[in-house]
Amino acid sequence: MILVIGGAFQGKYEFVKNKFEVSDEKIFDSFHLKMKECFLNGKDRKEFLREIFSNGFEVIISDEIGCGIVPFDKYERLWREEVGRGLCEAAGRCDEVWRVFCGIGSRIK
Repeated sequence: MILVIGGAFQGKYEFVKNKFEVSDEKIFDSFHLKMKECFLNGKDRKEFLREIFSNGFEVIISDEIGCGIVPFDKYERLWREEVGRGLCEAAGRCDEVWRVFCGIGSRIK
């Protein structure tokens, strides 16, 4: 499995489609937003990751949300931390990790 991270609107999805020739059904896009849904509904991070890794996805795409100003809202801070921890776990399990900036991917694992 491949993990692709980067800032918002940096061309991550286009990079994946051009680099890996993977069908849309095999791409788990917006990891950070879907994890927020789970977080708000009380779903466990490990259960969320287990579902992703067992559903046959080939690529996970996520925005980096840990840089910049720390949110004032407690739940936004907790969600940000959960996403960071989730991405660390996903990166450890993935064969490749890429960071996309300005549409250009750099392999970091």
